[in-house]
Amino acid sequence: MELAFEDPERFRRCLRMNVILFENLLRKVTPLIKKQDTVLRQSIPPCERLSLTLRHLATGESQESLRLSFRIGQSTISGIIKEVCAAIIHVLQEEYLRMPSCEDEWKVVAMDFGHRWNFYNCIGAMDAKH
Repeated sequence: MELAFEDPERFRRCLRMNVILFENLLRKVTPLIKKQDTVLRQSIPPCERLSLTLRHLATGESQESLRLSFRIGQSTISGIIKEVCAAIIHVLQEEYLRMPSCEDEWKVVAMDFGHRWNFYNCIGAMDAKH
């Protein structure tokens, strides 16, 4: 989180969200991704788990590169990404990821997308890129 306070613009470029959104998401997912410290090792903090996942999702950075940057094993990185993505879906699904429940709702989504973006027969886009 040092980067968030030292250089908020760089933080935004790395994670594709501002500090306030990051902290809000962190607050929501922490109960699902926080691990218990043991006698043998300290757990990876929720902030770091969320940061590396968002960096992977936002930039497409490889797990190998993340392994070197975060000094965490590749299999651990892979597990963290899966777990954090599942937690994000769980906490945001109702508000942001509600799926149409019938064919007519899908058609409305496609029609709205076509009218708004002149991109017909499409039901969505990620990160405004295509």
